[in-house]
Amino acid sequence: MSVNTTVTGWAAAQFGDCADEVARRVVQALADAQRVGTRTQRASGQTRRYAYGSTWTSKYEQMIYQFTEAPGAKLPVVNTVHVPHAAYNLVQVAGRMLIPFSLARSLAEVPEKPTLTSEILRLIASRTVPAPAPAPAPSLFDLPGGRGVDERMPAQRSATDSEPSTPATATGALPPVFIGYVANADSEPLLGLWWGNAQTINTETGRITWLPERLPLRLASVVEQLRPVPQPRDTDRSEAFDQGTAPEITVTARSQPTAVNPEPAAPEDEEFRHGPAAGDVDE
Repeated sequence: MSVNTTVTGWAAAQFGDCADEVARRVVQALADAQRVGTRTQRASGQTRRYAYGSTWTSKYEQMIYQFTEAPGAKLPVVNTVHVPHAAYNLVQVAGRMLIPFSLARSLAEVPEKPTLTSEILRLIASRTVPAPAPAPAPSLFDLPGGRGVDERMPAQRSATDSEPSTPATATGALPPVFIGYVANADSEPLLGLWWGNAQTINTETGRITWLPERLPLRLASVVEQLRPVPQPRDTDRSEAFDQGTAPEITVTARSQPTAVNPEPAAPEDEEFRHGPAAGDVDE
């Protein structure tokens, strides 16, 4: 059942008539992911927060579950997007990628310009989100030794580039929706949740400028909707080693193997021999 969130014009522009249901599922997914983290931490019995941190991919998993499997009202077109070199996938709703990220650990620390720590997500966002306007070019007197101005152009477009003011970029791709959550290992409920489009993103620092809207946490059900874990059926259970029928053992004469021309051994897979390359796994 969809919950009326008094959807704003911004949310309706992103997801149309389904904006209420999209908002509800976003809140539910991240609330459930937070439950996974805090319960894992408690179960570990450790004072360090390693157990909580080890569940960082649960936010992506719960987002996928909410938008592809969980029951609910009608949704726009939903796709699961494979992210190369990452340990997770993303959800795309109505053509917009949903990117959840940690905003702060407490409401007192919520930054005006948050930082996206994942380099992979920075790259994805930079395809549709412009870079900050460049600083004024320094004069010859501002540069050490008067070496002149570096005229190399960045690959990412700038916020000052003259482009039509439309929701889509020149390539037709829609900007992602960033979802910043406030949470820590000591609080099972989420502390805060915001979503919005980024106006600019600095791919080097991950700094985002945005004007987000706050999502009501009451949209999440009190009862979690975690991704169900398949349980083995009785027919799938194998008999214990001392409960089965003993097989008959027959002894036959050993035959001489036929000589064949051996095929050259296949080269060993580099990934298994050396492990994944540095930077192949990212948050």
